[in-house]
Amino acid sequence: MDTSYIVKFIYSGEAATVPLLHNWSFVDLCNSIRSRFPDLIQGNFMLSESVVSNTVCEDSSTMLEENDYLGCYRAEAPKSYMTKGWESYIHSEGQKFEGGVVEFRDKLRKYAIEIGFSYEFVRNDKVRVIAQCSKKHSQGCNWLVKAHLCRDNGFFMIKRLVNVHTCHGVIRLQKSKMMGSKVVKSIVLDKIRANPNKKPIDIADEIKSDYGLDVPYRLYPVAYAIVDSENESNWRFFLEVLAEEFTKHPMRRVTFISDRHVGLVSAFPRVFPNNPHGFCFRHLMANLSDKFPAGSYLKDQIPYLFMCCAYSRTPEMYEFNMEILRSEGGDIVA
Repeated sequence: MDTSYIVKFIYSGEAATVPLLHNWSFVDLCNSIRSRFPDLIQGNFMLSESVVSNTVCEDSSTMLEENDYLGCYRAEAPKSYMTKGWESYIHSEGQKFEGGVVEFRDKLRKYAIEIGFSYEFVRNDKVRVIAQCSKKHSQGCNWLVKAHLCRDNGFFMIKRLVNVHTCHGVIRLQKSKMMGSKVVKSIVLDKIRANPNKKPIDIADEIKSDYGLDVPYRLYPVAYAIVDSENESNWRFFLEVLAEEFTKHPMRRVTFISDRHVGLVSAFPRVFPNNPHGFCFRHLMANLSDKFPAGSYLKDQIPYLFMCCAYSRTPEMYEFNMEILRSEGGDIVA
């Protein structure tokens, strides 16, 4: 008597069963799985914990092992990365963060990376942070977190947490949109302290191997300093030490690009009066957006008009776009 098999798959909390036909190839199996879970993208998922069982016809009791069927395509044992604990960083209303808003933001980023989603800020300052799933507008996702400062002790506390995603595609990826410089810094800081001569390519390889994450940009550390705060005094100290190193290795005039931090803007011309100092376009855009309240029409419109100015191809077009920006933004951008 012929025996048929049923394969049970669990993805993102949902279970589905797929009939396993004898003449199927591995590609046929993957296509059948994708038909039950539309969010899966071909080539971007791995069979790691699927459970295979059989449906018995009369007296047959044959069991088919997953690896026997998949052959050379069988999945390797899933590797446990050092990010595993990040999934518990955000868990409940009333949760406190002794490190204040800095600790909360750091753990929120890492939580999003490990769970597999991205978010956007509705409000983000030292007193209150409100973040929602980045698919709120496109798919109506309900995920939301609201946290605020407890003035009595300086802790940050989650006041409201809707920790359920109603959108599609919440899956942990090696290339995460949330993998920014602050996350990289928190990972590599101790590594660099232990070995200041560690090469950037080795750092990126270790992050990929130990954390299962790709660094979305190239690392070229020239110098770093560990200070108590980011202010003019510390920036001047850092730049003076950097200037001393430059004198030891004569080179062409160096152009600096920064995030326009107030302390850095004040200290830079004192140490490098003859060097060009530009500002990061992305940070300037963010600074403009922060000048307007959440939900305001200008919060998105002003950065867009600023981008039009930056990408103007002729002086005449630049002046035309600047006039529009001034008329829309008023005194804030004047």
